[in-house]
This record gives sequence, structure tokens and C-alpha cells, in this order.
Amino acid sequence: MRRAAATLALCGALLLPPAPAARAELTALGEPERVDGVAAFVGGRAPGEGVLLIMRSDVELRARLSLLAAGAADPVHAPLPQDLLRATLGELLGETLIVIEASRLSIAMPTADDLLEQRLRLAAADSSAIGLPALISTWGLSEGELGEIARRRAMVGAFLAANLEGTLQASETELLRAFQSEEHPFAGEPFAEAREQFSMWYTQKRLQESVARWVVSLKDRTPHRVVWTF
Repeated sequence: MRRAAATLALCGALLLPPAPAARAELTALGEPERVDGVAAFVGGRAPGEGVLLIMRSDVELRARLSLLAAGAADPVHAPLPQDLLRATLGELLGETLIVIEASRLSIAMPTADDLLEQRLRLAAADSSAIGLPALISTWGLSEGELGEIARRRAMVGAFLAANLEGTLQASETELLRAFQSEEHPFAGEPFAEAREQFSMWYTQKRLQESVARWVVSLKDRTPHRVVWTF
């Protein structure tokens, strides 16, 4: 149970607001304006039963949440560069592919505690304690939108925990070998002193690599179409 909980916690950490994305375009003057439209179809190449839509507004919101988590000076109004939008759309595509696969495999639905944990993570990403309320107020975000972010992240976390359980732990020999051969933030420190932090870093790295492989595999076998290009 402890190991499963640890894996789920790591998966949850992976779902913290990611790299920059996009949500609505800003007008040159006046108040911000949300501009929407379909960014991608997932589960099919056109609207239809079982096809999930990623909206441009979804991408922009996630991008602004990423800026918020990164401590940007003005995540509510900051211009959203194309590379941030592109990275965020890719992240949302991977997340949505996993949600569809989790549903196909009947992975257990998130519990109320799972959803609450993800909502708390969203709030915790706002170190200023005022950025998230400002984002909600300025962009007119609904409780439903925030709840959907939490629900999807909880589903992805459950899927990863179910499929990666037992594959992320490294033996002491593997850890030492990786410490000596990998590029990492603890170079120059004695292994004994950096071991605990390095172990967490290395496990997170392996998790990210495993998720990337999952997403590549799911892209190959799940129909989808990206219609918002940069």
C-alpha cells in the first residue's frame, strides 16, 4: 500500500501545472477577451460520440496556470508565446489520450479525496495566494472548469499509478550507477549526502520518461487530430 501511495504521489506531482500554454488572446486595449475554438479532437478526427475536444480556451488556461506556478510577474495578462502554447497543447493532448485509455480500461474513477487533492494542488501552485483568484475573476472561469482540470488530473494519476506501480523504484546499485553516469543537479556532491534528493529526482525522471513512452504509444493507436497550429 505504501509503495502504491508513493507512486500515486509522484504521478500527482507530475500533474502540477506544466510548461506554458494558451487560453484566449488579449486585445490591445481594454479588458482581456476569451476567444474560443477547437484546438484538437481526441478519440476521433471529427466531432462525434466518444470524441473529446481540447478547446483553445483550455490550452490558454493551462498555460496561465503554468505561468502562475512558475511565479510569473503577471500570469493573468502576460502575452503567451507560441512555444508555450505549443508545449501546453501537447501536454493536454497527452493527458486526454490517457483519460480515454483509462476509460477504455475501466480504471477506477477518482474519489472525492482524489479530486480534493488535485484542487489543493492547483491552489498550492499559487504561492502569492492572489494569482488564482485574479485569474478566475479576470477570465470568468467557472467552478466547472476548475473541477474538470482536477478530475482529469486525478484520472491520469490513477492510470499512471495502476500501470507504473513497481516499475519506478531503483535498487541501490542502480541509484549509484545513475548518480555516477547521469547528468543531474547534484553533481559534485557526495552520493551519501545527496542520495535522498537524488533518488526523488531520478524516480521523477523515470516517471516522465515512462509517461512519454505511454503517450507516444497512445498517439499511434488512438485517432486524433490537432487543428490549432502555430
